[in-house]
Amino acid sequence: MIQNIPRKALVLLAGGVVIVIVLAITLLHRHASLNYPIQVNGKYGYIDRSGKVVINPQFDGADQFSDGYAAVKIGKKWGYIDPSGKLAINPQFDLADPFSDGLALTGVGKQLGFIKTNGTFAINAQYTGAGEFGDGLAPVILNGRWGYIDKSGKTVIAPQFDEVGNFSDGLALVRIGDRYGYIDHKGKTVINPQFEGAGDFHDGLAAVRMENRFGYIDKSGKFVINPQFDSAGDFADGVALVKIAGQFGYINKSGKFVINPQFQEAGNFEDGIAPVWPCDQQAYINKAGKYVWNAGETAAQPCNPSMAASGAGQYVSERYVESIHRPVLIEEPQVVVPAVYTHETPEVIYRTRGHHRHRRSKAKSVAIVAGSAAAGAAIGTLAGGGKGAAIGAASGGAAGFIYDRLTHNR
Repeated sequence: MIQNIPRKALVLLAGGVVIVIVLAITLLHRHASLNYPIQVNGKYGYIDRSGKVVINPQFDGADQFSDGYAAVKIGKKWGYIDPSGKLAINPQFDLADPFSDGLALTGVGKQLGFIKTNGTFAINAQYTGAGEFGDGLAPVILNGRWGYIDKSGKTVIAPQFDEVGNFSDGLALVRIGDRYGYIDHKGKTVINPQFEGAGDFHDGLAAVRMENRFGYIDKSGKFVINPQFDSAGDFADGVALVKIAGQFGYINKSGKFVINPQFQEAGNFEDGIAPVWPCDQQAYINKAGKYVWNAGETAAQPCNPSMAASGAGQYVSERYVESIHRPVLIEEPQVVVPAVYTHETPEVIYRTRGHHRHRRSKAKSVAIVAGSAAAGAAIGTLAGGGKGAAIGAASGGAAGFIYDRLTHNR
């Protein structure tokens, strides 16, 4: 669940030769949205497609409209409003995702469940991990593994996966070991796990990562846009957001740019407009690349390229990470990698992150430090005998440890 509307966008990842980063799973397609979230002076409201403010900024957090409702934050609790801005479900949840297939994933304390549009639970809060409904199915954790339930709460795909995504376009992303593939509604593998990272299928295509570059496959698993991008997101409204050389732009299904890379950050098109951040302030553009709404006078000004390119090899932006509606995992704080995945309340709720980055195993970390120490010792021996070997081993080991810490979660 996002907490800041400027963070309302796709998650895209920066590539790197040494750093192993997996493509993040991004927002699901929604029902047509009449209003779009904005932030003005720390409060959140909504504009229409023309850029006119239709719900004045007044909330402490906000999300997109879906199925006629949008989650908003008042104080420390989340509720839902209708398109007029009137509260339809009073703030009472610690987590609230958009409605999908008529149900919304919500969190109360350490338990996750699904509510109906009247605010009552259709499936009681009982899970420590769950995702949104898509194609009539939702991922949940049962006995420590991920599987899928239907709208009655019945298990229809037995728990068996290390990590999963939400169903979209008839397929769902799953992880087995350290590779990602896709299953159908019966749990049958239709595209074998083979990718370093992958996204949801939308408009018949899915972004996948191979050898540090992102491209797009069709439902047969065949590449239709060869891996060439530093980052890539889902198709929406016929275009997809990609990153090259520190800048974001949009491509069509042939892989051709329709809006050249020029933004520091950007998000999915929805009903013809998309959120972008030329620098630090939010704006919206149409498919011609023209601005329809700016958060301020400087919002549409070009951004310093060095700013846009900063953080290479890491996440492009916390805005992306906090906006995606990935399945939610509840864990004890000490066993979860901290930072942008945490929710303010309660602190034990986290978004699953396996699709976003691989953590290096402890064995590999030890090997890196040991190898660096050995190399340092060998060099030190040549330079200064036994004393040189000791100094070299210490220096090499320290360098290896620093390298491992800097790249451990990437």
